[in-house]
Amino acid sequence: MGSRTDTGTAAREKKEILVAALTPRGIRLAREIVAGLERARLCVPASLAHNPAADPRQGSPPPMYFDRFSTLAQEAFATGRDLVCIMACGIVVRGIAPLLRSKDRDPAVVAVDEYGRYAVSLVSGHIGGANALARAVSRITGGEPVITTATDLEGLPAIDVLALESGMRIEDTGRIKDVHMALIKGRPIGLVDETGLFKEMLAPFVEAGKVQVRDLGHRGLSACVASPPRFPVVYAGNRLPEGGWPPNWLALRPRDLVAGIGCNREASAVEILELLHSALERAGLSILSVGVVASIGMKKHERGLVEAIEALEAEARWFSPEELRDVEVPTPSQAVKRHVGTPSVCEAAAVLGAKGGRLLVQKTKGANVTVAVARAASL
Repeated sequence: MGSRTDTGTAAREKKEILVAALTPRGIRLAREIVAGLERARLCVPASLAHNPAADPRQGSPPPMYFDRFSTLAQEAFATGRDLVCIMACGIVVRGIAPLLRSKDRDPAVVAVDEYGRYAVSLVSGHIGGANALARAVSRITGGEPVITTATDLEGLPAIDVLALESGMRIEDTGRIKDVHMALIKGRPIGLVDETGLFKEMLAPFVEAGKVQVRDLGHRGLSACVASPPRFPVVYAGNRLPEGGWPPNWLALRPRDLVAGIGCNREASAVEILELLHSALERAGLSILSVGVVASIGMKKHERGLVEAIEALEAEARWFSPEELRDVEVPTPSQAVKRHVGTPSVCEAAAVLGAKGGRLLVQKTKGANVTVAVARAASL
């Protein structure tokens, strides 16, 4: 059995978009929007189920019916589906207000008038994609997107959007506002970029004179944290600073770490994640940077490991005993070789999963789990 990438755990599937309307005119516009968007589904009031405007179209999924918009909104938020609402903004705001949690968890919500003249980005404009969704809807209706986020209006980079586009995770979304406020006021931001990706993405804005960036990478992370500048700083990398981050620092995490995991059948997801977290923490590395979990193929259906991979939102890579056996590792085990046919699972899987990357954390043992961590050769 050769190595295989499990793309099902590599990333979340593209979210479904619920396109809801309250009147026959609104439903006709909703049909146009559904036809023009991927993974979109028409949602109509149950009271209009027999209205000709709500008749299912060939090739489209059947409409969803709802009694109250607030109930539909609850379902959308609970399942992480985006909402396009062809109705008054006031109705939408009242329906979603009790459901709002945070910008990194709420789905995108866009309100559209019945004539399609305006598509208003209401919630989760950047991370959730409501700004992009409003623009997509306006292209379909021939209307105008209404975007109110300050960075978009000023032609400035949205740090959260750049992070997502570069495949990075945001450690604390509450810290984004300090960086954005500095950009809006024309003040400098600091940058410690150990990936090179974020610096590259900011370069066009720097060259255009839109953004002032102070590259602090030459000082090193420890020195910068020990004596931080007064302006906000963006750090892009997988390391954890001693003593935590200064108040105005925003950490972006590249998904460049590969966790090799060996486990018994009895291992739970909690046990796997706790051991991995503690091993990374001792090495000064963030678990948010784990983008790949690698192991021996015979473990790919074991519940604890599968649940741990899902919790990490990581890609899974599986290897055969023959592939793992050929990898030189620092701590091989003859007992493991007798059991599964290779002297190493976690270390060898981490190295293979990293495609030539360097082993950063050697085998760490728990009661039912072993973990090792390598850094991918390239993102």
